[in-house]
Amino acid sequence: METEGGKTFWGRSLEVITRIAAIASIGAVPLAIYFGFQSRIYPELTYLTNPVTTTVVDINQASRLKVLFDGKGINSDIRTAQVEIWNDGSRSIKDVDILQPISIKLSPGAPILEAKLNNTTRDVTQMRVDTNGGVNGSVRLNWKILEKGDAGTIQLIYASNEDQRIEVSGIIEGQHDVHETLYRDETKSSKSPGWTLLGSGILYTVMFVFDLKRFNRRRGISGDKKFTYEEPSPSAAERTKRRTRFMTFFHWALLIMGIFSLAAGALFFVLSRGPNLPIAF
Repeated sequence: METEGGKTFWGRSLEVITRIAAIASIGAVPLAIYFGFQSRIYPELTYLTNPVTTTVVDINQASRLKVLFDGKGINSDIRTAQVEIWNDGSRSIKDVDILQPISIKLSPGAPILEAKLNNTTRDVTQMRVDTNGGVNGSVRLNWKILEKGDAGTIQLIYASNEDQRIEVSGIIEGQHDVHETLYRDETKSSKSPGWTLLGSGILYTVMFVFDLKRFNRRRGISGDKKFTYEEPSPSAAERTKRRTRFMTFFHWALLIMGIFSLAAGALFFVLSRGPNLPIAF
């Protein structure tokens, strides 16, 4: 059974099925990326340093103020900084999972006068700070269990005339390094690249669908009874063949660019998420 354009019913049905499958594959790519990231089971001990530090004592301005620590005078500024540590993974982290102690240290180095746990999400985590190595610019962090989203904020008071970088190191089972995330002001972060990629992917998809219809119409025009078939010359046949190859290349290039743009846009939004802080500074 033939339809208009000389195509059989099954041939036309196959083209429709192919079109639907192509569109469905484009939409499945970003979904596969998203659910692939969400389905992973892994620990991810993460920390974020508060970008704002406070100078408690400015030694150059407090001429009549004397600061003592363990009976000894301090001849430098006194500063405070905060760091938040939490489990951003999908697997809990127990104390037995700590293969190398979790240390919080200052770089390039300054004595830590005091380190205290300001806040925790749950008391059941039993998070605590060991300050034995504070004079050397390093303290240790321990806990009983950190499930997903469990966190604690630690305040450090140190003596230094310059800001210090806070570094957290250690090894836990399934994670060789503690992951540091940078503070990102969501009000200033731009999502334009992601929206541009998604918009381009949608545009390429629409162009692919319309080009598929146009391509199919041109392929079926020889079967139209209103036209008289004439044997084409060799040069005309070669031109037609080259044009057909170019149209086929352009047609599938639209599909590939659509899939790539949608996948890149979805990946951009997944990777550009700001830190989801369990405890606000």
